[in-house]
Amino acid sequence: MSESIQSNKAEFTFTDYGQGGDISEEYTFPWITWGIILFCTMLWSYLHLGKDWPLHLEVMHAVAPEGFRIWTGAVWGLVTTAFVHFDIWHILFNMWLAESFGRIFEPNMGRKHYLLFILSAAFVSSGMQLFLSGQPGIGFSGVLYAMFGYALVVRRVYLQYQVIVDKSTSQFLIGWFILCLLLTSFNIMEITNEAHVAGLAFGICVGQLYISRVYVKTSRIVLVGMVAMTILSTTYLPWSDRWRARNATLEIVDLEERAEAGIAEAQYLYSDVLMRCGEGRAEGILWLTKAADQKYLPAMNRLVRILATDQDPAFRNAEQAVEWGLELCEKDRWRNMEYVDTLAAAYAEAERWDVAIALQKRALERLGDENTLATASFQEHLQKYQRHEKVRE
Repeated sequence: MSESIQSNKAEFTFTDYGQGGDISEEYTFPWITWGIILFCTMLWSYLHLGKDWPLHLEVMHAVAPEGFRIWTGAVWGLVTTAFVHFDIWHILFNMWLAESFGRIFEPNMGRKHYLLFILSAAFVSSGMQLFLSGQPGIGFSGVLYAMFGYALVVRRVYLQYQVIVDKSTSQFLIGWFILCLLLTSFNIMEITNEAHVAGLAFGICVGQLYISRVYVKTSRIVLVGMVAMTILSTTYLPWSDRWRARNATLEIVDLEERAEAGIAEAQYLYSDVLMRCGEGRAEGILWLTKAADQKYLPAMNRLVRILATDQDPAFRNAEQAVEWGLELCEKDRWRNMEYVDTLAAAYAEAERWDVAIALQKRALERLGDENTLATASFQEHLQKYQRHEKVRE
């Protein structure tokens, strides 16, 4: 080994725990690596298989907080998301590489520095993903690319790393990265490519700064910049649509949680949010039905209106509309004339015109002249029923 390299090794603090030298018996088994594999596997099993288990939603939000949660204080998510996987192929692929890399990294780095490297790489790669896309990275891939970048640099100094970063491994990981870019570009699969790039840059810079001692100033600037952007990603991202909409998003998520907790009013309001989105209409009606099942009158009224008057015939059902409408009016003791108007629309959908006309006249008489807008609407409905026409809304 050249004098310059030996000198660099003397300057590098990692030599204190045996980097590049003889590995002590204490470090022969990669406990940290297998601990990470076990933790990731258990977490995947709980999140994937335990959807009906206690505290499933709370655990999900704790270990994989979305961007808006990080912006409201869950900054630990920049680290914990690295250990979260949702797809079976994702965790198998990542844990295979984690074991392959870890059995070389951990005994050569030492457990403390190895763990520090993993946590730092997770923090920076996920933070850069959040900075650039508005969402933190999910999975161990960012850390693996950091390990790959580090090994690329130090393999000429410490030959142990050539075992895991040979020509075929390099080609495979670079090819996989290009494939991920293509899958994302063609909207086939959403992949956190920013985290991969950030992890790779992090590993290269750490290796150059502390081991090979080349491009030291540039590496230091890049690392400082990445850490600064990661910190900024948790506080201020005015260019991100998600960041600008964080408060509204948080309100919707809070509404969803209260709906899932069985609160009828929240289920009713959440159904309205979903039905405003074209693709969420069917799910919104399901939530609306849950609220109606709890005899929440506004939800029952809205459900009857949909069953009786919706433009989409797939959502209309005259028999159910009449059944729900009668229950609604009886529950309300026939006091709210808007509910009576809704029941009349249900009878019109069932083509029971005499009943629909009688109910509509009753609603108009009871309404009086107090509400001119409602009166005009009620009169329009009555005229439709007299012509044997149904209401469509």
